[in-house]
Amino acid sequence: MSKNTKTKVSMTLKDLEPELLALSPSEKAQAIQLLVRSLTNV
Repeated sequence: MSKNTKTKVSMTLKDLEPELLALSPSEKAQAIQLLVRSLTNV
């Protein structure tokens, strides 16, 4: 198997919620910016 093989990890919002809540305020802001960009295709 190649070292560059990517394993697809499927996470639900339920899986992500505790991880997101554990982020610092700055990290939460970065996550929000990332999500907004993905929704607006900016």
